[in-house]
Amino acid sequence: IKAVDAETGSTICTLFNHTGHPNVMSGDNYLISADYVGRAQELVEEALGGVAMFVNGAQGTMDIDGLRDRDWEGVDRLGGKLADATLDLANKTEVAKDIPIRGAWHEFTMKRRQITPKELEWAENIITETGGKFASVADGVGDDYKAVLFKNLHGLQDQDITVDQVCFAMGDTAFLSIPAELFSEIGMRIKAESPFTHTYLLGLANGCVGYIPTRVAIYLGGYEIDTRGLDDMAEEQIVEKSLELLAKVKAL
Repeated sequence: IKAVDAETGSTICTLFNHTGHPNVMSGDNYLISADYVGRAQELVEEALGGVAMFVNGAQGTMDIDGLRDRDWEGVDRLGGKLADATLDLANKTEVAKDIPIRGAWHEFTMKRRQITPKELEWAENIITETGGKFASVADGVGDDYKAVLFKNLHGLQDQDITVDQVCFAMGDTAFLSIPAELFSEIGMRIKAESPFTHTYLLGLANGCVGYIPTRVAIYLGGYEIDTRGLDDMAEEQIVEKSLELLAKVKAL
């Protein structure tokens, strides 16, 4: 979305959406930065003026390309590519007036992941060895971290998680918030089944309940599966609730 001044035509704000983890800088970097998406925002603002706002997508399974160039040059390289793509589209966009904006919001609850007796026993054994402390690692997490996570999840597993979701639309284009690191395959499914011609997912918006993986991914395992906090029905529920809200806004 590019918002411009109605009288002067100058850019007020550019909102751009892209799916990917902003972690070009590796986990052993302790500098505070906005990573490659922040660099993209700077370049878009330099070119168009106004304020540039980046919003992520269903980035749960979208990491940076090949985990390479994990330095400031990598930030510039990927940030430049994202800015170029954004500017190419922004410069082709025609100004439209009097577009009705409509939106809706809903709230629902999701079930927490159930830690099995076997997982709890494993966690307690690890915690006995580590004293509940865990070491920082450059990327991912170790068994020491997962053990504490499992213990905490077990203590909360009877408490549902409240989720807020917002959808707004302009014409036949919808923007839907996802308060999670949604696996990209689920995001593609929501887009494919959406009643709108164009649907953009705003990941990590209005909070974050962690990873929402596919059922296939849960079966295969991995880092995101080990550290998720929602139960195995999360994929079906987020798809159902997302399509429900999209349909509601479409009917307005």
